[in-house]
Amino acid sequence: MRKKIRTGNMHSSMFERMFLGNMALIIVSVIIPSAIYAVSMNNYVERERVSEISGAARHISHMIISGYADNGNAEVRGIYREFLKIYSSSLGAGITVTDGNGIIRYSVNAERIVPERVIRKTIRSSDIIIISKEEISEDYKTRRVIYSYPVIYENIIIGAVMFDCDVRLITVPGGDMFPLFVFAVAAVIIISVVMVYFQSKKLSRPIEILSRASKEISHGSFMHIECSETGEMGELIESFNVMSDSLRSLEEMRADFVSDVSHELRTPMTSISGFVQGMLDGTIPREAQEKYLNIVLSETHRLTRLINDMLDATNYTKGGYKYKMKNFNINELVKQTMFEFGNRAKENGMEFEEFFSEPEITVRADEDAIKRVFVNLFDNALKFGKEGTVITVDVKNSGGRVTAEVGNYGEGIGQDELNSIFSRFFKADKSRTDTGGTGLGLYLVNNIIKEHGGEITAESRDTGDGIKYTVFTFSLEKADA
Repeated sequence: MRKKIRTGNMHSSMFERMFLGNMALIIVSVIIPSAIYAVSMNNYVERERVSEISGAARHISHMIISGYADNGNAEVRGIYREFLKIYSSSLGAGITVTDGNGIIRYSVNAERIVPERVIRKTIRSSDIIIISKEEISEDYKTRRVIYSYPVIYENIIIGAVMFDCDVRLITVPGGDMFPLFVFAVAAVIIISVVMVYFQSKKLSRPIEILSRASKEISHGSFMHIECSETGEMGELIESFNVMSDSLRSLEEMRADFVSDVSHELRTPMTSISGFVQGMLDGTIPREAQEKYLNIVLSETHRLTRLINDMLDATNYTKGGYKYKMKNFNINELVKQTMFEFGNRAKENGMEFEEFFSEPEITVRADEDAIKRVFVNLFDNALKFGKEGTVITVDVKNSGGRVTAEVGNYGEGIGQDELNSIFSRFFKADKSRTDTGGTGLGLYLVNNIIKEHGGEITAESRDTGDGIKYTVFTFSLEKADA
């Protein structure tokens, strides 16, 4: 039986694992390069910032050494102040200029007066000093950093130039570019989330359906997955459906087999039980017990044949029997088998009539298995053949194969039964209970011929006077010359 599949929690679990795993990979792939880029950009901007400020500091220091700062001409000092304003505006930083004693001489656009400790530290140093935002966090309302440059003339510090900058101009790539950068990263992540969501959902669904279907099959419910997937996933689902159909067919065969065996065993067991019970309780008189004991014995023989035939059918068709292919003369095999059935044929008032197209016809097959085919066909012919008729055996070369026919004259087989005659436990004449057949003989023959790469057919045609000629035909591989 086929069932539709619901995904449920299992699908959610698989989907979540795939989604979260892919998202983690994407986020890591985005965040790490972004972080590296941000750090590299910050370092680059800071280097450029320091380079720009250093250039301005050198120019201002040159002007101080040249006397612009202390020039007695007010117009020259005015020009000097304008230069400071231009640098302050272009750099976005406040500029403070002191003399060698740390006294502030000029202050342009500074947020506040540079702390005295910073000034003292600068005029005592002969190199550039960068005062971090942590050192001056208590002195400024905003987070700022101070670049302090001593003005040295003839190895003497005669002053200092200090630039106080907003930290954001140093640590943020291009200032206003940072929001755009963050937006781009966020957009990439959001788009990736959407794409990964749908892709994970698409990939996880068939996998989860396969997993659920596999569990259902293990509980005896055979699934058939309806899916429009293509590529490798489509091929996998198609293979699963083929496997499911095969397992369902095997299960149906198993159930039919159990049912057939139960039916075949019930009849003789019922007879044996009834007759034994009748003898025990006196229903069957003592003088008649021998007759019924013979019936019981016959039924036990029937059970034995049934069990042996079932074992043979299983061995010859399920890999239990190892076929040993070899070249042999099929004519000799047929003659030997006919000889073994000679006495029984005479008892039934029948005889064999054989025809061989050549004195020696060699086939490549398993000799024991093919003998079993002729034994079953001869047995069938003797059971259903009419007294006073012949059993025909015809063996001939037919192209690259050898064709064999076994026929008999009798009541024949109805056209509606010919398609079922090779089925397990099938009996064409259900009204005849004295044949001793198990319904497995032709089933076994059919499977042996199939294992040899051939096919067996049955035909029953009217010959007049109410007699039909029933013939079984099969072919085998001809041995190489």
